[in-house]
Amino acid sequence: MNGYWNPYAAFNRNGSARKGHSTKQFKQAWRRISLIVDGGARKRINADLRRLKMPRILRAKSEHDPVYRRNGIPAKLERAKVATMWVPQTSGSPNKKANRPQAYFPGKRYVDWVGTDIYAKFSTKTVWRNFNRFYSQYRRFPFVVGEYGPYDRDPKGRFVKRLFEWAEHHKRTRALLFYRSVSTDNIYNLHHYPGARKALIRILNERRYQEFAPGAKQQTAVPFP
Repeated sequence: MNGYWNPYAAFNRNGSARKGHSTKQFKQAWRRISLIVDGGARKRINADLRRLKMPRILRAKSEHDPVYRRNGIPAKLERAKVATMWVPQTSGSPNKKANRPQAYFPGKRYVDWVGTDIYAKFSTKTVWRNFNRFYSQYRRFPFVVGEYGPYDRDPKGRFVKRLFEWAEHHKRTRALLFYRSVSTDNIYNLHHYPGARKALIRILNERRYQEFAPGAKQQTAVPFP
């Protein structure tokens, strides 16, 4: 959210403020989604929304608004089987104080997991220092590496090895999400980095890593590329 290429970022590439997309608006939108997704009594959710100076669900005028009956919105909403993952960059783009990740944090009540991204291309001492500092700043949350990949400076797999060794020593880490994009042949694809590919295959074949997530329905296994 603190990268200018996303439409909901608060700043443009040149550092100017983006009209209609402030950090305050981002946080309000996040809180609204979180409250509704968490479910519970509709009356309580609406009270929380009003306390935050936001309209009720479906912008109803009252708890008895016919909009709820028309749209089949029950008095008690189910809790969605999801977790909210707050994953900013450790340094904003543009890198200015008002675009730091903390400016977008909606509050601990509204976040389940915290994380950030890291790539081999940007694997510098400064980036790793920021990475570790960010991990330490949010001690109460499970940690996720929202995106990682060998792009495009990991021919021997050293970055991949370092990242997984880091994860093993930072026990709050719950997931590392490999980024490949939606197409099969681009600069992020693992096939372009044979050393990283070999390292990742060896790591993921260790006993500590499960083939399927706990509770997931097992399907016919597809060989790792």
